[in-house]
Amino acid sequence: MNKASIKVDDPNKRMRIRQFFSSVDDRYVNGIWTTSLKTAIQEIQKKNNSGLSFEELYRNAYTMVLHKHGEKLYTGTRDVVTEHLVQKVRQDVVDSLNNNFLMTLNSAWNDHRTAMVMIRDILMYMDRVYVSSQKLEPVYNLGLILFRDNVVRYAPIRDHLRQTLLDMVAKERRGEVVEK
Repeated sequence: MNKASIKVDDPNKRMRIRQFFSSVDDRYVNGIWTTSLKTAIQEIQKKNNSGLSFEELYRNAYTMVLHKHGEKLYTGTRDVVTEHLVQKVRQDVVDSLNNNFLMTLNSAWNDHRTAMVMIRDILMYMDRVYVSSQKLEPVYNLGLILFRDNVVRYAPIRDHLRQTLLDMVAKERRGEVVEK
């Protein structure tokens, strides 16, 4: 390239690169949340995640956080997880109070932890950017806290769990074999 073809007006002048601003329509964000992320979280909780594109879900979560909709994503996730715990998990555990209670509670706990790992992976960018800047609980920890508060601390479950564990301790102290 020939030096004569490049024009420089002022050699001391710096070139400035401006940030690219693109506003994302609220309807678009609501569409991403409702049709993509919310539905995916519900499917993960139902253990029906084989048809999900985790790359696409991550990209959608990234887009929401990038365009300053992290609060909507965080509160929406919290609400969807809470709804599942209250409507499905809590009810299943309550129904099992007199039949396989500990096995049902343990299975629900393990399933919930597995689902929260997948949800955390989708929302990893939100955890790194929005959650840390707002000093909120990371998604995985939030899910564990919600399980504790909505399932384990639910009065009928809490009382039955306490009594079951105390009975198991008493049996073991008497020398009886306790299934763990």
